[in-house]
Amino acid sequence: MNLGELQARASALRQRPLTADTRTALETLRNDAVVAGPVVAAALDRHLQTLFVDVYGGRAPPRLSLTNAGPPRGAHALSHGGARGAALQFFGLQGAATMTQPSVPTTQPTPSSLASQVVARVPAMSTTTLPSVPIDVQFPALSSSERKSARAALDAELSSVRTRGGSDLLAKFQQFPGLSSAQKARVLDVLAEVKAGYARVGAALGDKPGGVAYQDVNWKHTRLELDRVLDVATAMKLSPAEAETALLASIVSDATKTPANFLVHNVHGAQAALHLLSRLSPPPSTELLEDVVQATLEHQIGPPGFMANVALRNALKAAGVDGAVIASITAKVAAPLDAKHQTADRTQLAFSDKERAALAKVGVTAWTVPHEGSRHHRASRAVVDADSLVNYACPDGWAKLAALHGPDQPVFLQEPRLVDGLMSERPEHASALKSYRDAFAVVSDDSRALYSGGLARTKQALERVQKDLERWVAGQPARNVPRTKDGRVPYLDGDLDYGNAVQVAFARRLRDEAVRLLRQQESL
Repeated sequence: MNLGELQARASALRQRPLTADTRTALETLRNDAVVAGPVVAAALDRHLQTLFVDVYGGRAPPRLSLTNAGPPRGAHALSHGGARGAALQFFGLQGAATMTQPSVPTTQPTPSSLASQVVARVPAMSTTTLPSVPIDVQFPALSSSERKSARAALDAELSSVRTRGGSDLLAKFQQFPGLSSAQKARVLDVLAEVKAGYARVGAALGDKPGGVAYQDVNWKHTRLELDRVLDVATAMKLSPAEAETALLASIVSDATKTPANFLVHNVHGAQAALHLLSRLSPPPSTELLEDVVQATLEHQIGPPGFMANVALRNALKAAGVDGAVIASITAKVAAPLDAKHQTADRTQLAFSDKERAALAKVGVTAWTVPHEGSRHHRASRAVVDADSLVNYACPDGWAKLAALHGPDQPVFLQEPRLVDGLMSERPEHASALKSYRDAFAVVSDDSRALYSGGLARTKQALERVQKDLERWVAGQPARNVPRTKDGRVPYLDGDLDYGNAVQVAFARRLRDEAVRLLRQQESL
């Protein structure tokens, strides 16, 4: 039994009420981990320490040796399935807050106390939805040599990425005015860990949804968003503190995303931010940590129509929520910056008790929104702007959207043709162009010239890619190109039959080629 299977059993147990039987099943689970080996057992105990704070008090579970008697009778029957129970505690920080580090002066908060302060101030960081890979497993603590190696690999990669201004991405970042050397080091250190985290999730999920291919897209999106944040920061004339907040939040905002947690990946991203930043040495200020967490939560507002009427509506319908309640919720999510939809303090959308109960069914406890007057407001808007630029106003962003449509994706993203996921105006299609227009509602005035210019460049790139794909198909052996009933190429100029395995396999190849070609256009 591997670590992923053991963690899945732990997650299932967490959904049950805490009873004597649950505690027995936990020890059975730990016994099974001992059988799997000391490395697996230690990793599982770290996971249980944070998942079952109410059992272990935020401390490591007591050492356990495998007994010859085997697991208690009936214990295995309790380790799978079960009804959804109490909300999960967020990584055991209540217990962590009580830990002391005598080597740190009492006037300087320890990383764990920093994190606990933020958790107390930001209740929106909770969800009953689990990340596909536990955050502490995705981002384990690195040794000094591992950190240096990760940074060296990152610097080498960023040095090879050309920006539209002609320099490489690392040089563009290092030359950005105003940021101190300490700020730059923080940003790059966190980026290196996020890059490695994507690889771990990809390895854990393999060819499953959210696996290797999906995480590769996530990483390239994050890398490009670094470039766009620098552009937006210049356009908005952000201060160095605001620019650092925007850069860090943009890096972690998608760091944990898979199809399984799409609706709450901003919450898991905020949790990852807390996990990664609070253990930096020296630790960041409480203000920076809180601002990054808040900006990460708030990036989920765009594109508002897609989030409301495609992603959230479908999830709520699948959960059996009443149609009138769905309509009320989605109307608010579709206009997140409208003050009449917000709470009195303007930090979240205001939901009724019925609406909150409905949202809880899909793991959503709050819909956090940017608001003027907050310390981090301009940084938060910069993250939304940069994310929108990458996703909807550049060829690489459309490459990402092409990769996230079609075979192996959620049903609402399974378009008949590649172009339907990019340029379609029809209401049943969730296209990149519609999302571009949708996201325009939450792009700040300072970034709109960048946004409209990016769309024009992207449309020209797509025209070139469409011709290249036609040539690619023509160069394939005829026997390898399936045809629709009317003789067209599925997913190119004909509708893909998702029930036809041969067509689906070909569509995957065609999509991969389209993604490669679109990404290639980014540097032209």
